[in-house]
Amino acid sequence: MNFIFWCEFPGRTNWKNLANWLEELNLNITIYIACTSRQNYEWWKREIKKTSNRIIVNAWPTLLKKDGYWFSGFVSKKNIDKLLEYQGLNVKIDLEPPFKGNYTNLRMINYVLKYLFKKGKNNDYLLKTIKKLSKNSHILVNMFPFPKWYLKRCGCYVPITLKAKRQYMAYTSIPGPKLMGLMRVYDKINFGLRKRKEKFTVSIGLIGEGILNTEGVYKNTNDLKKDLEMVKSLKINDVCIYSIDAISKKNKSWLKVIKKYSTSPKQP
Repeated sequence: MNFIFWCEFPGRTNWKNLANWLEELNLNITIYIACTSRQNYEWWKREIKKTSNRIIVNAWPTLLKKDGYWFSGFVSKKNIDKLLEYQGLNVKIDLEPPFKGNYTNLRMINYVLKYLFKKGKNNDYLLKTIKKLSKNSHILVNMFPFPKWYLKRCGCYVPITLKAKRQYMAYTSIPGPKLMGLMRVYDKINFGLRKRKEKFTVSIGLIGEGILNTEGVYKNTNDLKKDLEMVKSLKINDVCIYSIDAISKKNKSWLKVIKKYSTSPKQP
């Protein structure tokens, strides 16, 4: 497998630990760091390069939480335009409607139902902007593993014809440990069916909490191994892991597991 990593909280990442472990394991990695501007991205790229030459740093544009944080048809045109700052880079675009508050399963159910009845007013503008960015940037688009009609309604979908790499979230840990097995079964069936029609990668996790603060996370590396085996059984070779910042505050055993499944570092 080829791996890349999300880094949602670069300011909370233990870069010294990470640099040491990468040297010990003779491992090179590619990460996408959450950034609020091109300037913010360039600053973090320079700082990270000071700690290790084993890390390729790409951009993950995010917005302020009050503006939606992720990109969707519910984001203003002014904020959608911020994507164009990242011309010429390798860019991850998270396509998710705005989510208010910390995570709970009930809140997630309400969230999904809410957007059944709402359509993003800037859906077409977002797609047009992503298309424009794709002309000279390598784009990785991260989407929910939901039906196409639902994603299109939210402005969280890109067509296969667009010059972008499509990726679906396979975060089995988020609903909590009691539901991880069920989530894994859903993902295996869903992605097995999708593979007949399209090419895509997946993102797995969570190793640590995300921006919603209270999402479920892996208990230990065995949960990671189970997800990797699930992905491997589907013959999906490109995998993104959430997150390198969480790994840096735990221990190198997580990287050891990943290395066992790894082939060679690869730019998405």
